[in-house]
Amino acid sequence: MTSDADAGIDEQVAVAGEFHDQLTALGYTDTSGNRYVRGEQAVDLLVPTEAKPGKRYFGERAFDGAPGLRLALASAPIPVAVTARLTDGSSLEFEVPVPDVEAAFVMKMLAWTVRESERDVQDLQTLLDIVASEPNYRASPWRMDEPLATSRGERKDAARAAQRMLASPPRRVPARVRLLLRKHVSRSP
Repeated sequence: MTSDADAGIDEQVAVAGEFHDQLTALGYTDTSGNRYVRGEQAVDLLVPTEAKPGKRYFGERAFDGAPGLRLALASAPIPVAVTARLTDGSSLEFEVPVPDVEAAFVMKMLAWTVRESERDVQDLQTLLDIVASEPNYRASPWRMDEPLATSRGERKDAARAAQRMLASPPRRVPARVRLLLRKHVSRSP
């Protein structure tokens, strides 16, 4: 349904520049430092940043900073097998690692602090519904409900953001999201 992808990379990979070389060798054109386009397809390279997103520079290249990405890169991913149906009727099969539920929650919660998008709130509800269903397929345990885990780092930033979300006007955050946040996210000091 989409023709662009975000790829999270750590700082050392960004500095090395190998992704740039590989993407341009595949026919992608560098359009803005971290965005590569080939026809209608685009790839955006993201690097970890502190609580606020923004541009980060490595050498002469600019990358979009993604709060919470450091946790996602350090956590075990969930491998997702994909069969993509292409517009010409053929299909393409591949496997892609995606952030575990907790890492995705942290990234989405920190993104909400900047955008306050309704779509972010919907995505957060989906992630919290997954946590509430206690699935066996998560790559790592949910620790956002542990006071010690949310006392530092990106989990702490996300727990604080969850408290700000709970304090926001009821019309902006559905009751279900509020309930799930209270149940599954520890209050951060």
